[in-house]
Amino acid sequence: MYQNITSNTTTVLTTIDENDGENGNFDLRITNYHDTGACIVNLYLTDSDGDDFYIAKLMKIPIATSVTFPTKHDTGDFSLTIETAGTTTITLMRIYD
Repeated sequence: MYQNITSNTTTVLTTIDENDGENGNFDLRITNYHDTGACIVNLYLTDSDGDDFYIAKLMKIPIATSVTFPTKHDTGDFSLTIETAGTTTITLMRIYD
């Protein structure tokens, strides 16, 4: 799955699904394809109590750079969210085993 984000925003990538906890089995590649500016990324898991667990916080992704995060998680217990700031023109790609 590919997804483009072109503005500063909060995007929920997976939600807590107590019936099916398997759909969080992927790594996430974030590519900054903006030609002049870096992107700032917060990537985190949230549990059912509302507690956040950061995979990356205020990470600056330079121009023309890709970063892959291991985000394998049980969606029965966690949701996955990305927040973007700065010059945002990124592509998200889910990488499944």
